[in-house]
Amino acid sequence: MTSRHNDAIILHPALLSVLVAASLTACGGGNSRHNGGGSDIPTLPLTEENRFQAIGSFLSIFPAQLDMLNVIAEDAIDASGWPFTVCDPSSYTVTETPTSASVTYHHCSSSNTEEELESSSPWRAQSALSVHGTAALPNLHAGMPDAAFDTFQVHSSSTYEEWLLPVNGTPLPDADYLEEQALTFTVDGNFVYDSTAPSITSDFLTVSYSQTGRSLEQGEVVDSLDQQLQYTLRDMLFTPTAFQMSLTLHEGHGDLTTDIVMQQIMPYITDPGACLRMGELQWTDTEGNVMGVLFSGPQDVTITFNGNATTYPCAEYMTAVAPYIIKAGL
Repeated sequence: MTSRHNDAIILHPALLSVLVAASLTACGGGNSRHNGGGSDIPTLPLTEENRFQAIGSFLSIFPAQLDMLNVIAEDAIDASGWPFTVCDPSSYTVTETPTSASVTYHHCSSSNTEEELESSSPWRAQSALSVHGTAALPNLHAGMPDAAFDTFQVHSSSTYEEWLLPVNGTPLPDADYLEEQALTFTVDGNFVYDSTAPSITSDFLTVSYSQTGRSLEQGEVVDSLDQQLQYTLRDMLFTPTAFQMSLTLHEGHGDLTTDIVMQQIMPYITDPGACLRMGELQWTDTEGNVMGVLFSGPQDVTITFNGNATTYPCAEYMTAVAPYIIKAGL
């Protein structure tokens, strides 16, 4: 099997025009399938304060996520691309047939330290990695996103330190310059491509992505990164003419659950933060709050919340949604 590792989004042309098109309709609050994770987790409503966060999170997921997850499954099976090249062959098991392939990582873990502490510019670099769980490609000939995961997780961390003077002793003194980074990616569930429809379906898929980092000089933070994207989708059906699913965005202070159906076909875009030329999104949460997002050209975006419409210049809309656009990947 050959990995298809490509930064570009690769999707069937018949599906491109509808991936971003969506209209969120009422969830029916008593339905257990909309429970984002238990009764002890607060349910978040759509509000004027979180509307750009909801839009940005949703556009971060589609269309890039399905193709990105497929590439991760391919690279995991081939043990190609970072981080899988670090894993010793004894730490995973690959199963292949003429039409499918899967891999289970049992105990892939590694750590590394490099340092020059006695030089005139001492430094130390440390890294750690772990991979576990199962990734599968049920249909190697799909030519479209088609993958399955069973509690598949990648966790990596790294630290880089510099000192202005030679250092020694245990413990070492605080570094004059410090960089720290950590990434955790977990996925469970599946999505299936059917060429006869054509369609992509998913009964259940949950993804958690967290990337944090910071740089310190003389103990003061000079730069930082904190990106979190956690979501669960259920009952997805995606064809060239229809799109529907239930989506839960898991936030730190609660879950925002919506149903999604396509109302109007929207042009495909590679930049989730851009203004579309045309199309409309309509959101309705479990409490009946309704938000419409109408793209009427490159000049403006109209957001209607519970009947009150506000038109934003394209640049203003892009500025508002930009903090919530996350391009998740390994």
